[in-house]
Amino acid sequence: MQSHFPHLFSSIQIGSMKVRNRIVMPAMSTNFAEPERPGYVSARHKSYYGERAKGGAGLIFTETVNVNPLRGSRKFGLHIYDDRYIPGLRELVEVVHGQGARFGMQLIHSGRIGPMQVDSSGTPQKSGAIQYFAVSPLPHPMMGILAQEFDKTQLEEIAGYFAQAAVRAKKAGFDAVELHGGHGYMLNEFLSPRTNKRQDLYGGDIEGRTRFPLLVVRRLKESVGDDLILSYRISVVEFVEGGTSLEDYKFFVKKLEEAGVHIIHVSGGINETPLDMNRVIPPMSYPAGKLIPYAEQIKREVRIPVIAVQKIQIPHQAEEIIREGKADLIATARAFIADPHWPRKAQEGKTDEIRQCVGCNQGCIERIVMETSLTCLQNPEVGLEDQYGGGRKGKRKKFLIIGGGPAGMEAAYVLARQGHEVQLEEKEKQLGGTAGVASVLAEKKEFKGVVENLEKQMRKGGVKVALGKEAKGPLPEKQFDAILVATGSTPILPKMSLRRKGVFRLAKEVFKNPEATGKKVVILGGGSVGIELAEVLSRLGKEITVVEMLDKVCADLGPLNRPVVLERIGQTNIRILLETEVLEIRDDGLVIRKKGKEETWELPDTIIASLGGRPEPTLAIPEKGSIRRIGDCRQVGNALEAIQDAFRTALELGK
Repeated sequence: MQSHFPHLFSSIQIGSMKVRNRIVMPAMSTNFAEPERPGYVSARHKSYYGERAKGGAGLIFTETVNVNPLRGSRKFGLHIYDDRYIPGLRELVEVVHGQGARFGMQLIHSGRIGPMQVDSSGTPQKSGAIQYFAVSPLPHPMMGILAQEFDKTQLEEIAGYFAQAAVRAKKAGFDAVELHGGHGYMLNEFLSPRTNKRQDLYGGDIEGRTRFPLLVVRRLKESVGDDLILSYRISVVEFVEGGTSLEDYKFFVKKLEEAGVHIIHVSGGINETPLDMNRVIPPMSYPAGKLIPYAEQIKREVRIPVIAVQKIQIPHQAEEIIREGKADLIATARAFIADPHWPRKAQEGKTDEIRQCVGCNQGCIERIVMETSLTCLQNPEVGLEDQYGGGRKGKRKKFLIIGGGPAGMEAAYVLARQGHEVQLEEKEKQLGGTAGVASVLAEKKEFKGVVENLEKQMRKGGVKVALGKEAKGPLPEKQFDAILVATGSTPILPKMSLRRKGVFRLAKEVFKNPEATGKKVVILGGGSVGIELAEVLSRLGKEITVVEMLDKVCADLGPLNRPVVLERIGQTNIRILLETEVLEIRDDGLVIRKKGKEETWELPDTIIASLGGRPEPTLAIPEKGSIRRIGDCRQVGNALEAIQDAFRTALELGK
């Protein structure tokens, strides 16, 4: 087959391992281990990794695998510190090898930054009485628990854990192992002068700070020799003051090459706080390809292959990196989560069919840090591929979908892919619902890809779409095997006795035409929608006040996305009033209650309601027989929740 990206799809020989192309799926936690069998390979692991090998990945690395029972990175992660885990791992290797991909295991000791759990607001959650040891006696960056310093005996034991883990990986049939020496974990702690304050031979200058990581490499090589390929992942830049310098890493990678490491994997950032994590796995508001220049500089220092990573989202970008010699391989985790078959599609010249990651981080890293299993806004099948292959088992059915927002579009696509006849009706002149205006803010422009992807998949599946058609009256139950109502939510409104025209607006209306507001604007509601709208209007020169009844804004955002928004808001002149409730909007003013005290404000030029929603009442009839409600018209949530609900319902009905 002639490749449309010849450099990206050229093979590469790395030591004794030949890889079919230059595409690496790097480690990304899944939390797929079963609660009753923590640390073991599950059916979801096999489904997940197998599908991405089938999709054309050249080299796949597992999620981080724990080498020590006390210092795992994830509660539902994989383990390798005992022989009992080998049989399941061997089965996983066979699945991946059966699809032609090479398979590596990433080994980790999390050091001072794990285990760590946070709730939906980003608040650390302590899980039991855990004794913390670290490179130096520093506090956990979020929990504040002081770590004890590893002594030399403990360090020798840990080096042995890594070596024993590599032996087990080799027995399980893996082609490679990767030492996680980045992102603030233990091996990174040694290198960084921020976290290595030791006074012994393992601290001090760069020679001392690299001594323990090189000891681990040496012990591993003594145990498995040169047959098992060894990759070393580094955080070449930590994005924090006092971190390891580029010159330090230039020195270190040469030492790694001399020690027998086969691959240098050039990552960046640390996982100490939610904002730090966003430098490791950048959200949609962050630029793409920020680490490529660093990979290019590291490549100049060594002769062994270098992997470039971080927000490499499209095949053209990956091809350019390889063609221009900036790296030897490219790694992209979230692109594989969103579309496990993107390499195959790219090689066949079907790039328009690739379901691209939009960088929302809602289904992947945010769920991981909250100890729930991996999924994806763009791809709810993650980890369930073997269960839902797309084909129907029974007769071909006829479905009507009412509503063309994310839930309705997802349901239509899933049913059509199963071979059913699907008709979708949307009262507006365009698809997307509220998600259609979510990309107005510049930092969320990639979000439009959600609607574009769903529309593309739906039309490819042969869904008949009728725009500008509003469902009224009794539903035509007899004409369809089932009707799915996906009419979304209706805005919650404040109490009003306002007769003046043009003052009161709804958030979704303003998003469509943000310039058409007055100079002074009050936004009722400080959830993510209200705050994003405040940002949009502030950049147009409006004077913005946000009124929120809770004690914080953006309470509906996850632990990683919320700090990013707060960081931006902190750089604006937007006025935010917390614990403030709107009682009524009248012609003589806006009545509010702040901490028990009522006040009446002079009416601003524009008042915008962004108070959330409730299920749309027009067609919110009780579910009965062939009628089902999905998405926000069943239970109001975010786009991820609406799509997941639609996905599950459509699969159930389409079998």
